[in-house]
Amino acid sequence: MNQQLTAAAQCVSLSGKASEQAMDLSYKFKSFVALQRFVQPQYEDEAQDHVPVTRAEMDAMLETLNADVLRRMDALADTLTVLGAQARLSVTSLAPSPSS
Repeated sequence: MNQQLTAAAQCVSLSGKASEQAMDLSYKFKSFVALQRFVQPQYEDEAQDHVPVTRAEMDAMLETLNADVLRRMDALADTLTVLGAQARLSVTSLAPSPSS
């Protein structure tokens, strides 16, 4: 029974970690929304003619954003993989043994 509680507690912990990572990823995604608004203004008065951005600067910014978002997506995927394995282990440990 103690193993079952430990496995369940680990699932709860991993679930919380995955939720935090998903929220963090969602927050980082806002940078892409800001970039899109910068590049494609919705209204004429939002045009950013006074902000010069070179192609190299835009490339560096996108490379940084993409690398960070990819790193966070990988961390979330890793956490979810471990969570899935832990959940399967929990289910297996809860199942009655054939000798019972």
